[in-house]
Amino acid sequence: MNQEQKNGRALELLQAIVAGDAAMDDGLGELRSEGVTSLEEALTLLQQEAKVDQLAPVPQPDFAALRRSPPAEVLSRTEHVVPEVPFILNGTLYDPRDITRFNGQELHFFTSPNADHVLAVDNRDTAVDWLQFEYIERYRNTPDATEFRGVTPGVLWFEHDDLYGYALFTHWNRGYQRLSKISMGLFSDWNDKISSLAMRAVGVAHISDAYFYYGPHWYHTVPVGTPYAEVRSLRPFGFNDRASSIGCW
Repeated sequence: MNQEQKNGRALELLQAIVAGDAAMDDGLGELRSEGVTSLEEALTLLQQEAKVDQLAPVPQPDFAALRRSPPAEVLSRTEHVVPEVPFILNGTLYDPRDITRFNGQELHFFTSPNADHVLAVDNRDTAVDWLQFEYIERYRNTPDATEFRGVTPGVLWFEHDDLYGYALFTHWNRGYQRLSKISMGLFSDWNDKISSLAMRAVGVAHISDAYFYYGPHWYHTVPVGTPYAEVRSLRPFGFNDRASSIGCW
């Protein structure tokens, strides 16, 4: 694990302790294991994080960030929302209600157009390996996603089902790592507010349930060369109003 990854894990622990999602003693013990041994070091991390927020949107996909596992204390508190469609995990087709059996585990969910089920992956590296393969295969012969003239590649994310309400646009190969820092209107932000989306000349739309691309994760893929696609509701997949980080490529 490199220093950037260690800093990311330590920062997540600090946030979890402040939010009450991690026990103080356990969190401090894991912080020490990540190399944060003083209040000064903790404050430095928080200052660096504040600077990062000012840089949003951040480049996407960041495969190194996607490979970074959340702290064990945060992971143990993971609760999955029951989807409306069944899911496949490790070769077994599960009833939607069975998703709660995997609370405390980070899952990565993949959907495709017109699918009546979801593919779930319980290994982060396996999920990211597939994403990286998909990315290379999709764009190996084109430097960017501008093959459709007159179309700005990206994703429009909507507040409500059926592409209604406030809308937020992310350009191709870009994303927001912390939607709580992105304003919606005058008095709100975009954290846990996305219900539908429209894809324009991009292949993958990505939602993370937590900041900094921590999971659970949801990915929607479309065939190469697709000029436009819609997901009119995230409810069937259990990801309505759950997005804290988003991206597309």
